[in-house]
Amino acid sequence: MRLVMFLSNKQPRAGVIDGEDIIDINACDRSLPSTIKGILEANALSRVKKIIKSKKHRVPRSRAKLAPPISNPGLVLSVGMNYYEHLKEMKTPVPEKPAAFTKSVASIIASGQPILLPPSHPDMVD
Repeated sequence: MRLVMFLSNKQPRAGVIDGEDIIDINACDRSLPSTIKGILEANALSRVKKIIKSKKHRVPRSRAKLAPPISNPGLVLSVGMNYYEHLKEMKTPVPEKPAAFTKSVASIIASGQPILLPPSHPDMVD
């Protein structure tokens, strides 16, 4: 199950991808939250799975404007040095533990939005 946030009438909505469509979760079941964050906080993924069979409240993916999956997180925790095959390709030793680091919440963008490179260090973006 792939959850997304998308804009409907300029309002962010939670959706679930089904083939070439996005199903508007809250439009199918008004008792479900309208954000991914709300759905996760309500522990409602099992209820979301039930609406995937719905033929109503669908938006073609090609016409949907995606939004950041969680627009207001308290923290973004990232993990590095955890792709062992890539480390082997780079001839880098595998660390005992993956590296954990935080990122600014301002770094969250929607799918398809441009990544703005800092002019002072344009080569330091991973």
